Amino acid sequence: MKDYYYILGIKKNATNEEIRKAYRKLSLKFHPDKNEGDKFFEERFKDINEAYETLIDNEKKNAYDYLSSQKNEKANKATKESSSSNPNTETKQKNYPEAKKHSEPNKLFDTTIGKLRVIGFGEAISWLLLLGFAMPLKYIWHEPIYVKYVGWLHGVLFLSYILFALLVMLKNKWTLLKFFTAFVYALLPFGTIFFDSRLKQEEQNTK
Repeated sequence: MKDYYYILGIKKNATNEEIRKAYRKLSLKFHPDKNEGDKFFEERFKDINEAYETLIDNEKKNAYDYLSSQKNEKANKATKESSSSNPNTETKQKNYPEAKKHSEPNKLFDTTIGKLRVIGFGEAISWLLLLGFAMPLKYIWHEPIYVKYVGWLHGVLFLSYILFALLVMLKNKWTLLKFFTAFVYALLPFGTIFFDSRLKQEEQNTK
């Protein structure tokens, strides 16, 4: 069952006016017409409308709250039964709180978008090395060798960025226009840094 309160970003005791205000804000932000027809935004827009239609109607809201509470009670009951059948579970969690911390992988590498962002940062750094270090050495101190190696590194990172952008397009159903936008930003010096704000927002919205 979808959490409509979470989708709209409101509390369970929100008034109708607060529900309308949250809906107007989110519907403008995630409207497909303003987001290049992106499938992700289309699905999110549907969820927002579904949540609003349910919570703004008192009868539908009461029915939803009842079903949601029943589901939570069943989940809590199942958790208690599971804990009682394995008494060592709670002890382990108390004695080793750091276990969860160390078992969590680096979240930035969990998704294809996260990997694309990391490559984007590397690509931007290679631009900095090429323009601020290798090029001055070549034209001022006549040391062209650094341009060769830094340029090679930059080329590898650029191709990797385009490859992962293509993977993100296929996985997240990007439009060709959005992929072309990422490609253009990659061509510009430090362009991947500016495009990263879009990737970060999309990654947060998919969580």
